[in-house]
Amino acid sequence: MLAIPLPVEIEDRLDQLAEMTGKTTTLLAKQAINEYLERELWQITETEHALN
Repeated sequence: MLAIPLPVEIEDRLDQLAEMTGKTTTLLAKQAINEYLERELWQITETEHALN
């Protein structure tokens, strides 16, 4: 399990999005982290490919 303290501004935005979408804040956070990881890993992999 991962516990991440968030600034109040981010928590407020997360709460707002959860309310607007009907999704839980946990689901939204998981989706955001997953999308970030996919994008970063893709970028690093593609950069390494281009350099080799």
